[in-house]
Amino acid sequence: MDIIPVQQTFEITEVWEPLYRMRLKAAPFEQELFQSAPLRRLKHLHHFGAGALFSPVTHSRYEHTVGVWALVKHFFPEDRELRAAAIVHDTGHLPFSHSIEQAFGLSHHHMTEEMIGSSPLTTILIRHGLSPNRIIGLLNGDSPLTHRSDFLGIDHLDSFLRDTHMAGRGTAHPYELVRSLRFHGHFVDTDEKTAVHLLNAIVNDNLIFLQPQFLAMDDLLSRAVKAYCSEVASDSFITSGDNVDNVYCSASASAAARNIARMTDYELLCLLQSCSAPDIRELLHVLLAEPHRIVLCEAHAPGAHEVTVRKAYCKQPLVQGLPLRDVNPAAREALDRVSALAGTYYYRIRE
Repeated sequence: MDIIPVQQTFEITEVWEPLYRMRLKAAPFEQELFQSAPLRRLKHLHHFGAGALFSPVTHSRYEHTVGVWALVKHFFPEDRELRAAAIVHDTGHLPFSHSIEQAFGLSHHHMTEEMIGSSPLTTILIRHGLSPNRIIGLLNGDSPLTHRSDFLGIDHLDSFLRDTHMAGRGTAHPYELVRSLRFHGHFVDTDEKTAVHLLNAIVNDNLIFLQPQFLAMDDLLSRAVKAYCSEVASDSFITSGDNVDNVYCSASASAAARNIARMTDYELLCLLQSCSAPDIRELLHVLLAEPHRIVLCEAHAPGAHEVTVRKAYCKQPLVQGLPLRDVNPAAREALDRVSALAGTYYYRIRE
């Protein structure tokens, strides 16, 4: 029997990607990047944010990154820079991915640039003849990995397929779909049948992670973290005396936020659990032990909190070079349904 090693330590050159059932050979620069501390940290960040605390969608940013790298290596095996960009593209994510970005006013894209431009990533890239600035440029520009259009690239492709597979909402197995794909410039292109399966994954993923309850989980975590930073600022003010102004408090809160931004999910939860403030402990208790107490409500309900969907991810594949929505009327309706998810919702914590 052929035993396939499934551990993704990159200690050996052959790597197994289970979602797409691909055996891949890792080059020395790929091995070093995946074994670095910034990449290993991704193993401890939930891809689905705080929603992973109450759903079966629990894969990490690391599995997503390996998947993105596998797809780039499959479709563009000779493009070393694109393969490197695929490996480092998510290294700037905060704990629980997007959950607390808005609370801190931080962008994981900017944080990723910082990670690529500092040791150990920049050292590894330069040692193997790769330019950190060119990798950053790839991530900020348009490429098959990511772009600003409404069409489908590799980063979002993996997210849609991986999320819906974990949720049991896919209509075809990802490894079957991927083998029917090709690229038209920067964009995923395929036959109409496969494109419809991809669209189902896109629609279902949006319908899952943009549910108000999922948004509420992220909001609860964000509120807990903001409360913690306020506590730190308040303690700094008291400790330093009455002559300290609000600038010092703001700097203390900002320093706490930057420190949290580099943590893993587990480290953040431990930090919050160590806090004695009753409001923080209650928020954390709901997140970890009683998420069933989150209920939707009207804006005027007592204790109502607002969550907003600012945009949905209305990506689509091409069919023989044409947008799917131009080929399939049902696809147009489905994408319009996803766009309609944008809006404001309200929730409260039931007693």
